[in-house]
Amino acid sequence: MDELKQMLTDHLRSQGLTDKHIVSYLKSLETLIESEPGIDPAQLNQRLHSLGWDEVTLDYHYLQMAIASFEADHRV
Repeated sequence: MDELKQMLTDHLRSQGLTDKHIVSYLKSLETLIESEPGIDPAQLNQRLHSLGWDEVTLDYHYLQMAIASFEADHRV
């Protein structure tokens, strides 16, 4: 696991997500980011909360970390 993903995972654990839920959360997060590039953190959090991810909130810093991590995962 790359350093960015590890920091993001640690942040999600600190907000109460278990490892099992982190995988699902990251999949939801990636789907939303891919469907709306440039989404701001407030809108993203609102959409994630509507999907049931109420216990987690991402700020701009962690959103950028997630985007960079997802982009790195898709490089060949």
